Amino acid sequence: MVVELQSQLVHVNLSFATQIADIQESITNEMNRMIDTIADMLEYNVQPSQFVTVGLVPPVVLMLQLIEMTAGSANNILGVFQSLQLPVDPIGFLKKYVPYLEWDELEKKAKSYSVEHDAETEFKSKSDARLQAEVMATQQGQRGF
Repeated sequence: MVVELQSQLVHVNLSFATQIADIQESITNEMNRMIDTIADMLEYNVQPSQFVTVGLVPPVVLMLQLIEMTAGSANNILGVFQSLQLPVDPIGFLKKYVPYLEWDELEKKAKSYSVEHDAETEFKSKSDARLQAEVMATQQGQRGF
């Protein structure tokens, strides 16, 4: 009973998030079209939408839920493929079926984070080793008195 209710809530949330995203996309398209129409009425020689666009930002919580649900479903499907021993590119699969993420940007940031984290860890371990050596030297100096 609980699983069924949870499944229904997930479906309702997914439907709602998709509906909100679709409505916002439609409004965004119309706003950009309206800006071009106003530019035409004012007899500008260019259409502003060629250089800039305006848009609505979808509710973050809804987008996160949509990404989570879609990625979870994609992950389940990948698990089925693995159990069938079908070779599948997991990143390619996710890029295709979880389009809400900017995958190139995510990969760049992941690599940057990894480099920074590795450097930070190395610095900390060297600092810890240096501190430990200083403590030992201090302790040995105190024993000599």
